[in-house]
Amino acid sequence: MRFLYLLIPAVLLRLAMPFAGRHVPEPPPRPAPAASPPATAPPEGRRSGSVPPPVPDYIRFCEVAVRRRARWRLTYGPGSLVPYRAHHLVEGVSVAASEVHLLDVLLSQYEPPSRVRPYAPEGDAERATERRLLAEAAREVA
Repeated sequence: MRFLYLLIPAVLLRLAMPFAGRHVPEPPPRPAPAASPPATAPPEGRRSGSVPPPVPDYIRFCEVAVRRRARWRLTYGPGSLVPYRAHHLVEGVSVAASEVHLLDVLLSQYEPPSRVRPYAPEGDAERATERRLLAEAAREVA
């Protein structure tokens, strides 16, 4: 039995030897990359590699942004009369101010418009109709 354990790997190795010396063809050379398109000129207001100007009173801006992030997205646009902007995430309302603390006051005073619930009856006649329908449904179930 030991003889078979020694013989089998030797036979398998011998069978694999003819393929061991085979020449593997090399892949064809890759074509040269195409020329890149010419670089476009940067916009007038900014130069390539320039950093946008910092936000004045950045810490206060971040405090307001974190406090209002549930409903508002705050942005800063330099070079404008009203650089601080806030966009309501649900209503689509935009508010702009010239200073951060003014924007904070505006956002704290903003109250979204109330929504009329279509399932709540508005008048007495509709309430009576609703009560009658509920009573009829209760009688059918009982």
